[in-house]
Amino acid sequence: MTPRLVTIHPFDPWGSKIGGIESAIRTMFQYAPDDWPMALIGATENPEQRPLGAWRELDFLGKKLLFSPIVKDSEPNRRRRIPLFLRFPLALRSAKFDLHNDVLIYHRIEPLAFASIPGKKKALIFHGDPCEMTGPQSEARWRHIPWLYRKMESLAVRRADKIFAVSRRGVETLQKRYPSRKENIFFQPVWLDGEAFHPAEDKEKVRARFAERYGLQPDGRFVLFAGRWEKQKNPLLAIEAFAQLAETERDVHLLMVGEGGLRAEMAQRIRHLYLDGQAHLLGPLPSDRLAEAMQASCALLMSSYFEGMPILALEALACGLPIVSTNVGEIPAILQDGRSGCIARDFSPPALAGALRDVVSHPESFRQEHCVQAARPYQPTAALSAFYAALRQW
Repeated sequence: MTPRLVTIHPFDPWGSKIGGIESAIRTMFQYAPDDWPMALIGATENPEQRPLGAWRELDFLGKKLLFSPIVKDSEPNRRRRIPLFLRFPLALRSAKFDLHNDVLIYHRIEPLAFASIPGKKKALIFHGDPCEMTGPQSEARWRHIPWLYRKMESLAVRRADKIFAVSRRGVETLQKRYPSRKENIFFQPVWLDGEAFHPAEDKEKVRARFAERYGLQPDGRFVLFAGRWEKQKNPLLAIEAFAQLAETERDVHLLMVGEGGLRAEMAQRIRHLYLDGQAHLLGPLPSDRLAEAMQASCALLMSSYFEGMPILALEALACGLPIVSTNVGEIPAILQDGRSGCIARDFSPPALAGALRDVVSHPESFRQEHCVQAARPYQPTAALSAFYAALRQW
């Protein structure tokens, strides 16, 4: 009998949580093998429809998913005094689950370190860069107590049977920190939802429809920034770089999709740089609207201080959208610099603006087919099937 694959992560698959981890988990469920029962111990955004308590079998994009939420989180994109990543493990410790015959998947260290549950096998995935979790550019609260984070990381790594990292630098870091576990630490590329993210059949029609929906300039060009409005993603650098482009490109608009603690500072920076008519804070968008924004834009602007393998970049490429990015994580491996995007030479506004200008001003050099080709290895049939194959060896 095939064991259940139980994901343990504090989110609601039917909810509004923004993040690469959540996108990856949703895609895992959507493309799961038909013979592998899938389950999630998570959180609920709507207790009336998905109440706390026992397992319930629900439909998720045509798949059957067993779901047991153990905490409520009606505003998952808002930072709280007591963060969810602490509330969730505490609830997990008091919950009574019999998972002895199941394969357990963890996407953060806290549930595994704080509330380890007996299971047949356990896999831990590091979606970010372990070097940067407690660094000065991280918005994670663990940066204030890095010694405790390292203790929890060590405990989680010891308890996991296999450890995956989505960046090669992450693999190297973990293998150096835990040499006794070296043979159990692997590189695992992330995967994207190829059905939701694809090129538009008529890009101009999509662009005009998107502009009308959000009250944008009908004949304008759009640069897209999407992600958490937090320190790691560095949205203020994106605004500064765009301001330099906007000095000469008056028909280009910056569309900022997301939510986070820097909203007020971003709005202030936009006013200070006189970008009120060209930079737009659109807020969070569901995946179908995000795909539409990508199809309507001429470039994706990424200004992160650090990344692992950002699924957002893969989604953009799959839509045929070239990327302008800082040199972080797996970006150099994903992008063909000069064909499917440009990488800034450093983290300064002039460097990022220069790379952005190259892409926006020379669209003929960054063709849609080059972008789609760059995303092809990360389609679920490739990357995700390899991950499931590794788990089947257990």
